[in-house]
Amino acid sequence: MKSIQKCDCNYLARFAVSDSFIRDNSFRGLLAIFMVTIFVPGTAFSELYVNNANDPGCYAVVDDNNLNFKGRITGIVTNHIYCNTLTEANLNTNGGQLFVGGQGGLPGYAPTPWTGTFTTAVGTSNVATAYGFVVQKNGAFINGDTYVQGGLFLNGRKATNLAPATISSTSTDAVVGSQLYTVIQDGTRYFHANSANPQDSVPTGQDAIAVGPATVVNGNNGIGIGNSAVVGPSAVGGIAIGPNTQATGTASTALGAGTQAQGAQSLALGAGAVTRQVNSIALGASSVTTVGAQGSYSAYGLPTTQASVGEVGIGTAQGNRKITGVAAGSAGYDAVNVTQLTAVGNKVDQNTADITSLDGRVTNVEGGMTSITNGGGIKYFHTHSTEPDSVASGSDSVAIGPNAQASGTTSIAMGAGSTAQGAQSLALGAGAAASQANSIALGASSVTTVGAESNYSAYGLTASQTSVGEVGVGTAQGNRKITGVAAGSADYDAVNVAQLTAVGDKVDQNTADITSLDGRVTNVEGEMTSITNGGGVKYFHTHSTEPDSVASGSDSVAIGPNAQASGTASVASGKDTLASGNGAVAIGDAASVSAEGSVALGQGSADNGRGAESYTGKYSTADNTTSGTVSVGNAATGETRTVSNVADGREAMDAVNLRQLDGAMAAVGDTVSGLQNGTDGMFQVNNNSGQAKPSATGTDAMAGGAGSVASGSHSTAMGTGSKATAANSTALGANSVADRENSVSVGSVGNERQLTNVAAGTQGTDAVNLDQLNHSMSNVTNDANAYTDQRYSALKEDLKKQDSTLSAGIAGAMAMASLTQPYTPGASMATIGAASYRGQSALSVGVSSISDSGRWVSKLQASSNTQGDMGVGVGVGYQW
Repeated sequence: MKSIQKCDCNYLARFAVSDSFIRDNSFRGLLAIFMVTIFVPGTAFSELYVNNANDPGCYAVVDDNNLNFKGRITGIVTNHIYCNTLTEANLNTNGGQLFVGGQGGLPGYAPTPWTGTFTTAVGTSNVATAYGFVVQKNGAFINGDTYVQGGLFLNGRKATNLAPATISSTSTDAVVGSQLYTVIQDGTRYFHANSANPQDSVPTGQDAIAVGPATVVNGNNGIGIGNSAVVGPSAVGGIAIGPNTQATGTASTALGAGTQAQGAQSLALGAGAVTRQVNSIALGASSVTTVGAQGSYSAYGLPTTQASVGEVGIGTAQGNRKITGVAAGSAGYDAVNVTQLTAVGNKVDQNTADITSLDGRVTNVEGGMTSITNGGGIKYFHTHSTEPDSVASGSDSVAIGPNAQASGTTSIAMGAGSTAQGAQSLALGAGAAASQANSIALGASSVTTVGAESNYSAYGLTASQTSVGEVGVGTAQGNRKITGVAAGSADYDAVNVAQLTAVGDKVDQNTADITSLDGRVTNVEGEMTSITNGGGVKYFHTHSTEPDSVASGSDSVAIGPNAQASGTASVASGKDTLASGNGAVAIGDAASVSAEGSVALGQGSADNGRGAESYTGKYSTADNTTSGTVSVGNAATGETRTVSNVADGREAMDAVNLRQLDGAMAAVGDTVSGLQNGTDGMFQVNNNSGQAKPSATGTDAMAGGAGSVASGSHSTAMGTGSKATAANSTALGANSVADRENSVSVGSVGNERQLTNVAAGTQGTDAVNLDQLNHSMSNVTNDANAYTDQRYSALKEDLKKQDSTLSAGIAGAMAMASLTQPYTPGASMATIGAASYRGQSALSVGVSSISDSGRWVSKLQASSNTQGDMGVGVGVGYQW
């Protein structure tokens, strides 16, 4: 067991130190107690002095209490020589010396120089002529310049009380702890690394930089920073920053955990972002690019094809992102913000509101419609006017014609200036006005004045009547004929003049027959009692056992069994007849007249109290004042008669017969037929294709045009073959299809039409024309491009600043990597290095050491760059 033990006197030994002795760990550790150990390996001699100037004792190097270094030290000259017994004669001047205590027993003094080949001197005046060292108990004292040829071995001990080194580009001073502490504190601030991953970074590409555990940079000039970041071999100039990032495209950049920049010159920014296309950018976590650069693609709202150099993707497979803080674009390729888009939307809404006659909706419209001029129109449907537009303000109403107004619910106004105010009314003709519900005004300036009536008295009918509406063909200035009226046959058929004439002829015949009596019977006794039953006056006979007739009214006449003529100047003729009204005439079995001036003709006939009346004639609108009613039946009992053989009426007040009615109906029928088949009236069609008549099967639906179908509720189909199948839809034009609810269609899939001459919208619901859209799209595009350029410039500037920081950091890494280190076992080294990368520079300093065994290598290094950043690194390695 080797040790240094204090003894009572001086001790001196000299020996030759072999290489194996130098490498003896136990003895080397023993000598390390005295802080400084200098060995010269090989066969050369070295000297060891152990002394304390303030300690009168001395020390001895012993092995098991004896100086026995056999097998390790050759050339032992003095063995078991104790303190104060050494003399110069005991010394072998050809070897090294070991001094314990002072020379010659004088403690506290440095030894005198030896004249041997290998000697050592310590002191201001002593001169070292050979290899060796002096070690004192409290440490080595070196006053003056010291030169170390073979290296300095501290064996894990501190070198203390060193003066701070001069820091300069030419300094070769050793750096002390306080200087390194300053470097560490200033150099590593804001720049740290912490990893348990043992895998080193691997920069295999030329001029590549790899920072972080398991980071691999295969591409030339590539940069990889982070845990397991990868720059692929094809990614020349690629950058991957962040854990598990991948930059595989040429000059691509991946920033953020798990990002992938696969496309050449692409940028993936954000955790999990992926760019697969060339020149594309994915911004935000999990964002992807899917389109990339495109050539000759169609862009919404632009007539010409477009081309792009790349794509910016901010959305993910799970959804999209808002882009906030977008300034209003001004250039052609600027992005637009919501404020700008809202302004465009408000314009579109305003334009939509202006197209009120189309119910605010237009679908299946071609991109432009420019061919319709004033006087033009859709096939079979034309207008020519400069008057105000028609207005259909009533629910489900239709207004056709300049300034036509349909304000009633489901009303129809057709013709310039026509008005349909009543619910379900129809005004057909210029200036026609249908003001009553369910009423019809036919013809220019025609009006309706009565409308539906309940419990009114009809001429010739005893029971009150009820009507659902009115048909007016007259105006305030006069009346119209209804021509072409066929003779009526049913109870509620209109009669024509022929039918009325026949009735008039009958009345005339009856009048002639009565006039043959000359209207007078004179010189007749007040009573005639001698006439037997069945007898009578010539041309005047009766046969009855009933009570006699009674003419109680002044100037009345009663003829027939039980005939009663009680009214003044009344006439009752026939069994049980009754003429109670003044001037009334009742002729026929049980005929009854109670109204003044009325006539009841035929068995059971009755006037039902209808006499003289003042009223406006239906359909004629003429004022009438009658003197009574002529009845040939009794509507109350259902006993009605045909008035036959009526001559054709000629005058306005003549009755018409069936023939006249038939003619009138035929004329009207031709008109109605023309209206029905679309060849007459203000709405005409030419059904050359032979399509079916319009079908309006939907609730409150309307269909116009051959083969048109309006099957949707409240739908409208206008045009040959048009179809409105959805609720509240409108199909305008031949073969147009409206199959979506609350829509207006002017075409069908594959057969779209343009909507032309659309004025610029001003309200929120107005339609916009192409000029407005182009202007808005131009503004939107300009604003979007300006914003994109601005943000791109800002990003570019940020990346440029980051590039300077990274370049400075890379220069620092290069500077620390350039620090040299000792290669000889037991040697230490203090070094300085410098580097420059892409305009940025860095300076590094370091201290390194190799253990005596050559197995362990330690290094401490620090750097500072031109960006003001500092870094520090410490490493320990074991080699075998």
